[in-house]
Amino acid sequence: MVFSCSNNVMLSMLEEVYPDIDGKYNELIGAQRAIYTKRFTKLLSFIGQTMPVSITGSSSEKLGKSQREAIKDKFKGFNTEIEELQKIQRHYTIPDRELRILVKEFNQDLIYPVYEEFYRNHLNVSFTKNPDKYIKYKPDEVKAVLTTFFDGLSV
Repeated sequence: MVFSCSNNVMLSMLEEVYPDIDGKYNELIGAQRAIYTKRFTKLLSFIGQTMPVSITGSSSEKLGKSQREAIKDKFKGFNTEIEELQKIQRHYTIPDRELRILVKEFNQDLIYPVYEEFYRNHLNVSFTKNPDKYIKYKPDEVKAVLTTFFDGLSV
């Protein structure tokens, strides 16, 4: 995701005076993107680590209590964190439509594939008698939650 100063009239005028402004502009955007991405570190920490093969195998495998609790904690942590992020970020606005779409796509590209793999790896694992209590979101529902970010809803 690279932006160009040529799309902005003011920045184009500045480019005449400061020839490297496009590079500096993209450098600043990259730095801000890195800062923004850190907001998802905690969320991804719950689902980003691959479980040992013995846990992600067939549903007939018997898991130990600590393994079952670890999976429950990962789902609970993910659920709590995505709901908190949604609560915060859906009140933010990005006035520029194109930028808003790009940021939403960035979020989906960052989170959706990781969650989808985590979900798929644990869907048929018997870690609880009440899977609906822990598996609150199907992958498509996570994608839908991410699309609510930056809706600019008021409290």
